Amino acid sequence: MYKILILVVLLVGCSKTIIPQTETQFQVVSYAQIAVTATDVYTACQGKILTKETCVDLFDKINTAKSIIDSGVGVENAANLLTYIRSKL
Repeated sequence: MYKILILVVLLVGCSKTIIPQTETQFQVVSYAQIAVTATDVYTACQGKILTKETCVDLFDKINTAKSIIDSGVGVENAANLLTYIRSKL
């Protein structure tokens, strides 16, 4: 009985969405999104699912998004770039 209660408490505690509130937290979350997106683009390019031109364009947009996040300005632009990249996959 206690094991079930502990399991429920752990599941409830782990299921909450964490929203970044500071600049550093936002950068960490953004870098994680860029890493996942870059891995997906790399896999699609290696599998020749995308054309060479599309791959080059997407990697350029990934680098641009990283530069925007590094600078800390135009955060919405970086998010839009990542959304665009994901839409092409």
